[in-house]
Amino acid sequence: PAGNVANSKGVGGIKRLLPGGSSREIADVQFKTNPKGARLMLNGWPAPKTTPLELRLPPGGYDVVIQADGFKKFSKEIVLEAGQKVVLQEALERSPGDDRPEKP
Repeated sequence: PAGNVANSKGVGGIKRLLPGGSSREIADVQFKTNPKGARLMLNGWPAPKTTPLELRLPPGGYDVVIQADGFKKFSKEIVLEAGQKVVLQEALERSPGDDRPEKP
């Protein structure tokens, strides 16, 4: 099924489409977080690097989980359409009891 990351080939199970693929067949998604360097999971598969991160993904539904040490886990379900350009920008909430200084 379209958008099923588990059936895709690539780093960490996430399909990375190379330039030259039709923009009508994929969605461009930018993941930005505060703080930077958060870990991203799509449908249970880890992204190849931390945020900020841009991925070209097949259309479909994705369970997005973003985590960073000292912050609460963020999760959201997104549905991507072919040709769509999406920016997912999230300010992560500090975990209770975390007294580390905030990164700029």
